[in-house]
Amino acid sequence: MRVQNVAAALFAAMFSSQIALAGPAGDAAGRAEELLAQGQTMPAYSAFNTALHAFWQASPLVFKKAMLVDRAAGFGDYDVRAGSDFKTGDTLTVYAEPVGFGIDRQADRFVIGLNTDFAIETSSGQVLTRSDDLFSVTHRSRSQNRDFNMVLSLVLPALRPGSYVGVFAVKDQVSGKTGEFRIPFNIGA
Repeated sequence: MRVQNVAAALFAAMFSSQIALAGPAGDAAGRAEELLAQGQTMPAYSAFNTALHAFWQASPLVFKKAMLVDRAAGFGDYDVRAGSDFKTGDTLTVYAEPVGFGIDRQADRFVIGLNTDFAIETSSGQVLTRSDDLFSVTHRSRSQNRDFNMVLSLVLPALRPGSYVGVFAVKDQVSGKTGEFRIPFNIGA
């Protein structure tokens, strides 16, 4: 049955075949698969969401995408920057898709809140500048969104020509989880 193949692919993407499915995520995933095999699509979908929620809560805060962009208008709607060369005073814009962030329930809304510290390091790891809580991203929705992105932009300070790394240390306001991604860039002469 084709629907079972799609479900199997989704389960494989969520849970690596290298690990055993145990605990709440595995139990709910198994239940979803059983319900789908019985033709009970909506109950299977609900069980699958329970598995995804358990997986999400157990996951660390990681980033499935983090890249330099020229433009970003929403989740999956961005133009990748052709290179990583900048001049002092240029705007560096990063698009990132976090995974494993917390989602709070406030009245009739679900809330995502992420704060980001930013540092610029030399290619050898020397920290040149650091700013705590430079970025704050909050999203409120009636739906429990997991397809979520951050767009972080800043004007580059005066730097000597060379290679640098932007270090984005993200703190989840809801779960307390932390994660980091690094974006290399160059300053031209």
